[in-house]
Amino acid sequence: MSTKSERFKVYGMMCGSIISIKTLRSALYSIVPIMATEMGLSEVQAGTLLTGFFPGYLITQMPAGPIVQRYGGKLTLSVCLFGASGCFLLAPLAMTRGGVPLISALLSLNGLLTGPMMPTLQQLNRDWIPDGNADENQERPLVVRIQNLAHNSAPMLGAFLTPLLARGGWKRAFYILGGAVGAWSVLWHALVSSSRGSNAPPAEAEAAEVTEK
Repeated sequence: MSTKSERFKVYGMMCGSIISIKTLRSALYSIVPIMATEMGLSEVQAGTLLTGFFPGYLITQMPAGPIVQRYGGKLTLSVCLFGASGCFLLAPLAMTRGGVPLISALLSLNGLLTGPMMPTLQQLNRDWIPDGNADENQERPLVVRIQNLAHNSAPMLGAFLTPLLARGGWKRAFYILGGAVGAWSVLWHALVSSSRGSNAPPAEAEAAEVTEK
């Protein structure tokens, strides 16, 4: 069984990862209108950019369960974080080189890479939240509440930060947000153990009820 300090370190890193990925996703709603204004994009082009993310995001949620079971929660979430960061950092270059079609494809790739986030978090909760004595059982509702708070606060954070970051231009917002999540992805991969925190087999561990709102 993992130590309590190790488990709480993982819980904190998971919440930071939730905030990182969902802040980037919500930031698109603010960045794209600013981009459209600065570059003179039509409403149709702006709408194409805004909707490009979601098809991929929905598609990769379906096979995410087997992927997480095979490769583990740490590696899968690392790919989500690295992928989201890379797509944001490359977005200004994609717009310069290929215009709306290329950046739309990049945002679709972002959706594909971050789609497994929710199944991955559920697997990590199964791995790390103990099903032991009464004191340890109190961790489950606490962790789930904090994770739900992270889910709910990230969109507000993205909506607040993006206009401030975009004062220097929409490219600046992509670079700063992508760079911040890239730095967090390095911390996640370096600090979180690849081994499971709980000794209980997956079949005996209950999935945490994390509701994305």
